[in-house]
Amino acid sequence: MKAKLNLTIDKQLLTEVKAYAAQKHSSVSELVEGYFKISAA
Repeated sequence: MKAKLNLTIDKQLLTEVKAYAAQKHSSVSELVEGYFKISAA
């Protein structure tokens, strides 16, 4: 089950993260979820 999470992030950083996600054929949400899965392990 998925849940929504709101984040506050610098606009320039968000632009860069969106571009990175697009290069990886992913989404910002998928990147954040992957980060938390690794960090929580």
